[in-house]
Amino acid sequence: LVPRLVTGLKIWHLRENSSFYTRIQFEWEMEAIGKRAPQGSRADVLLVVGEIDCREALGIAVERLRHPSLEAAASALAELYVRV
Repeated sequence: LVPRLVTGLKIWHLRENSSFYTRIQFEWEMEAIGKRAPQGSRADVLLVVGEIDCREALGIAVERLRHPSLEAAASALAELYVRV
């Protein structure tokens, strides 16, 4: 087990048109995992992401009227998880 940490990563940062520094750091870390795996093999990866999205960002999105309700914000976030 080799932990790779990207502090402050939100699923929102991983969307396709994001250039936020945590997306770049995430891409570097994923690349590093690939380089550690022997040629022709694969690396098993366990990602733990999205806690900040749920704890912090959903409420803010509703407060700023980006979504009409907490349920709508959660649904939009779930769709983003699937796309990412």
